[in-house]
Amino acid sequence: MGSSSRINRSSIHLKVAIVSLVAAVVSAANCIAAYCSVLHDEAHFATRGAYLYVVPRNGLLQKIDTESGRVLWTSQDEYEGRPLRGSAYTTPVFADGQFFTLEMDNLRLLSVDCGTGHLTMVHQYGSWSGTTAVVPYAPILCGDLILTGATFFVQALQPSEKSLRWNIGYKTGEFTHLWDYFLSGNSLYILVNSLLKRSHAQEDIPQSLRTGDYLIDETLSEFEMVELDCSTGKTLSRFGKDTFLNDTTSKIERTYATGEWEGKKLIFMTYTDDSRIPVHRLFGFDPVSKSVTILVEQLNHPTYSTKVQDIGHKPLVTNGAVFYSVQYPDTALGTLAARDLKNDKMLWHTETVEVPYAAAKDKLFTNVRHRESDQLNCRNAQTGELIWTRKLKRLQPFHKVCEVGVSNGRVYVLSSEYMRALDATNGEEIWAVQLESTEDHYGETTESIWSRISEYFHRLF
Repeated sequence: MGSSSRINRSSIHLKVAIVSLVAAVVSAANCIAAYCSVLHDEAHFATRGAYLYVVPRNGLLQKIDTESGRVLWTSQDEYEGRPLRGSAYTTPVFADGQFFTLEMDNLRLLSVDCGTGHLTMVHQYGSWSGTTAVVPYAPILCGDLILTGATFFVQALQPSEKSLRWNIGYKTGEFTHLWDYFLSGNSLYILVNSLLKRSHAQEDIPQSLRTGDYLIDETLSEFEMVELDCSTGKTLSRFGKDTFLNDTTSKIERTYATGEWEGKKLIFMTYTDDSRIPVHRLFGFDPVSKSVTILVEQLNHPTYSTKVQDIGHKPLVTNGAVFYSVQYPDTALGTLAARDLKNDKMLWHTETVEVPYAAAKDKLFTNVRHRESDQLNCRNAQTGELIWTRKLKRLQPFHKVCEVGVSNGRVYVLSSEYMRALDATNGEEIWAVQLESTEDHYGETTESIWSRISEYFHRLF
């Protein structure tokens, strides 16, 4: 009787442990998915002549003919005995018949031959690799160098010699966090949180910052925009928070480079003041005069400006206007709005939450995410009038539209599952290519995994 009781108690403890483990795994998976979707889109593409180069989420790199949609090659290369496949990549850039992209989960720079799809170079970013807290940014070309960056570092690589020209960041004591960067001439401007103890010796920097731990003491850092010489990585000038904000007590929550207008580099910034209501502001930085002007005082809903609002996607700037999507946290309410950069006047707004992805001439292309599908909208960029709309069904509910581009009268839409070409005038589909994912090659789908788990628990209980 005692033995049977012990067995039953052990069985119950085992069941509880298994349930807790599965719940923890599901919770972690959800957190990682949410983290990725907020910080960056997981799939990208770039057009080069008559070809599309696709770096999909959980998939294999592909080259597609823009006219027919025919797949010209799918990369089958391996690195260190493992297939060349990442959970996500940055937007490709091109140089000398190759394209370069950062693989996000393994944090390494890949160089791929545009003609064959074969891997020509891999640059591994050391101990940062495999760290989910590190977010990479798209490479930038500057002369014969490729500038790359992620949350804790910026590097310059010389692909022709496969060598590192310079490296600065968290471990060298230059800054604690990289927000974004942009290029102007031979200068790279980085938007960072910099160490307040920058002038002190390396030994004076706290141990948590010298050892490569990922925890950052925010009291030891402050926002700065730093100008670097692309060739050497040397600091040319610094611009503190007071360059942008009069109130130095305000806390900057995030900042991005978001395009160019009339010779000014545009910088989007979200900060909070004593009211604790986020302010979303657009600045223009003149690289010649080194001056900053406010172009849009507050990117918000035109009516409910006193409520807490969030801009979860980088604003789109084109044709003298800025387009942005506003949403109230934890609700489905929000708006798509357009403002004139010359006078900060509202041009138009909608009562729907739409993310602006691309624009061409007088057309703006946005996406609305529904429960089981995405909806691509084409609007008149000047008036906001809806020209056409197209529903894009998803194979999986958690998949989404990742990037939209316009070229030669076509709209290219990349999702987690498909690469599509649509007619820009009416939204009619010209061709669609289902992307090859890791599931196609390794035979394990999300449905099959959960089916086996469900069957196991049915037997267990």
